[in-house]
Amino acid sequence: PRDGVVQISDRHAKRLIQNNTAAVCPKYDRRSFLLNIMAIMFSKVTMRDDYNESEFLVGGFPQEADDLEGWTAYHEFLDEITEDTVVNVRAQAFLYGEGETVKATPEEVAYMMMREQRDPDFLSGHCDCIGESDFNVNWCPDELFGQGFVEL
Repeated sequence: PRDGVVQISDRHAKRLIQNNTAAVCPKYDRRSFLLNIMAIMFSKVTMRDDYNESEFLVGGFPQEADDLEGWTAYHEFLDEITEDTVVNVRAQAFLYGEGETVKATPEEVAYMMMREQRDPDFLSGHCDCIGESDFNVNWCPDELFGQGFVEL
């Protein structure tokens, strides 16, 4: 072991986590065990059009609209738009923990949201900002996945 950290394979680490073995280890609780083996990457996203603004967290580091697909807050923001518009998007990427970088799961994003709500300085005090990304989404509410609706 180097500095008291035991190197183990990703497969073995996942098995320990799934079996909660890390949670009962006297030296580590589950959260500190996770932080010793991986850095969770997530982003704070700000979306803005002419009328609205929304901030939310997502897993990974979005750099284009496709990277936000599947995130509920993204779709909810777009669903509120009633006319063709350009949506400005800014993403600030963060790492929480150390080790191999992995994209945050929805559950981990929910945990980060809870931490940010409880501590407004959570991102600046406990996470490393690793980059920013700005891009636009050309939104047309009459189109679905770039295709116009077809009447049957």
